[in-house]
Amino acid sequence: MILPDRAYAFFSHTHKVQKENTPLLDKILAERASLFDYELIVEDTGKRLLAFGKFAGRAGMIDFLRGLGLWYLNHGYSTPFLSLGSSYMYSSLAAAKAAVISVGEEIATMGLPSGICPLVFVFTGSGNVSRGAQEIFKLLPHTFVDPRKLPELPEMARDLTQSKQPSKIIFRVYGCVATCQDMVEHLNPSKSFNKADYYVHPEQYKPAFHEKIAPYASVIVNCMYWERRFPRLLTTKQIQDLMKSFSKKKKDLMKNGCPLVGICDITCDVG
Repeated sequence: MILPDRAYAFFSHTHKVQKENTPLLDKILAERASLFDYELIVEDTGKRLLAFGKFAGRAGMIDFLRGLGLWYLNHGYSTPFLSLGSSYMYSSLAAAKAAVISVGEEIATMGLPSGICPLVFVFTGSGNVSRGAQEIFKLLPHTFVDPRKLPELPEMARDLTQSKQPSKIIFRVYGCVATCQDMVEHLNPSKSFNKADYYVHPEQYKPAFHEKIAPYASVIVNCMYWERRFPRLLTTKQIQDLMKSFSKKKKDLMKNGCPLVGICDITCDVG
């Protein structure tokens, strides 16, 4: 789609010789086009002026909430998320936020179907992408939960099934921010997590997210940077095992945590 002798401005992901995008750069050179790469626009101090992290988080979260509404509808649940459009459908961030706020007002007054509650969103990392995604999430009626408190949410759900009174958990969504200390454990049980040590020696740590966090998440919003030297957040087998576990407990789901219905992956780490 690159036209000859034209000027383009976008994030090209080529200046670090990212191999997935080098054909794009070859095409630009072949067509004698000009590329103004947002990533290389900096202040006199060298600090970058343009970053898409927060906007990626905002757009990714809006798009996922729309998809969540469609997913639930396909499984027999009508939710306020159905009225939300994709991010590209709004003329501005303010317009998109107004639409999310409207969804939140409906949740606060009408509630969510009890069969999908508590609806728990787990955000990975605390960088720009995560902050952008949380910015949209916080427009909904919400409560943030410490990662260590996640196992208590199914208890609240059990109260919902046993009580004839509407439970507060249907009138809000729940959020949880998981950082690297919630994702891994040291191979030596006598050693506690140390962030600096983990970054230097990730091979000395084993994954724990699939046991400590994932079983209680309805949605995992993946916002963090990852390299192959670190343990994966969730392997394919771990997800398969989780889904098998949820399937076995389906009749008594509220006593055993939330089913994982989706992963909102707002990253560009290939593979």
